[in-house]
Amino acid sequence: MYFHRRFGHLNYDGIERLARDPANGIELTDHTRQNCFSCAEGMQGKSAQPQQNSGRNAPIGVVGGVIYSDLKGPITPMDRNMNMYIVHLLTTSRTTAGYLPPQPKTKSPKSFNPLWHSSSAGSTCESTC
Repeated sequence: MYFHRRFGHLNYDGIERLARDPANGIELTDHTRQNCFSCAEGMQGKSAQPQQNSGRNAPIGVVGGVIYSDLKGPITPMDRNMNMYIVHLLTTSRTTAGYLPPQPKTKSPKSFNPLWHSSSAGSTCESTC
């Protein structure tokens, strides 16, 4: 149990593998596997993500239904509004939905001026802010 905690809660097979190599200088005197409360507590919250729609706000089966964001930057030269960063918006099919310069929290979301463009020939994205 001592080496388990000492090596950052490494699994017991890994500790025994380290002890087999004499160059590491580890000698195990006890080969019993005790239950570690910290490891059990850390594994407790793992659950699978749902694959179907989890509500009307998450239509994962619809192309463009969920939009992801990615912060790009720093960009040189800066744009005319002195922005060095830009928010890149992507849809579920990983097509670009638009670009949006980041805004401070003091600005109203309705005053955003997004640089939307058509992600494909027949579809366009609109701001929902």
